[in-house]
Amino acid sequence: MSKSLLNNAPTSKLFQIAFDEQLWRQHFYQYYRIPRSIGIAPGKTSWLQEFKRLYYHTPAVKGTIIKQHTDQVLHVSFSHNGKMFATCSKDGFIKVWNSKYPVKLKYKYDMRTLTWKYTQFSQFNRTDTLLLVSGVHFGSHSTSGEIAVFSLKGDFDLQARVINKPYDVFGTWYNDNYLLSGNLHLTGPLQSYSSIILNKVRNFIEFDSPMMNFKGKK
Repeated sequence: MSKSLLNNAPTSKLFQIAFDEQLWRQHFYQYYRIPRSIGIAPGKTSWLQEFKRLYYHTPAVKGTIIKQHTDQVLHVSFSHNGKMFATCSKDGFIKVWNSKYPVKLKYKYDMRTLTWKYTQFSQFNRTDTLLLVSGVHFGSHSTSGEIAVFSLKGDFDLQARVINKPYDVFGTWYNDNYLLSGNLHLTGPLQSYSSIILNKVRNFIEFDSPMMNFKGKK
């Protein structure tokens, strides 16, 4: 908002508008999405300076050091409600934690039991009832990617498995019950085409079959 005002203002008023405290106050509340009933921090008098302080120097306090992974952590994702987060690691585990201090382990699964090498990406669905996990899978003929879906209700049951090529496509949720995966098809020397596959998450453990393909040549 402030930037657009500056771009459209007469040159003679640019300096004055750029430091207008009322504009920065409004921008502060909109940008940080905090209730307007919350005033400026005690001892502070400038909304502009407060915005700059939080934007460039966000305060942080170290709460917990997690040491339960035995190898490099590759990815961290948070649930939409902020109550959980998941960690992926080269040790082959996917782990889900309660984010409330002190942090406690809620679920874990050793994906090496499914012939995975490591986990590399995770994503909560919109209602935080399912967790998508992506990793590198050792198949019978080659190394490829695979997506696994776990229920976040009950005992972290495995809901579905989907082949994903190449493995760095990762995959993502389309909505609460469908996910997108990828596939790479080699058609000849230096020729291939890729497809995006829409998969329905069902309560089974075999490789899922695609509901829809979107193909593009390469």
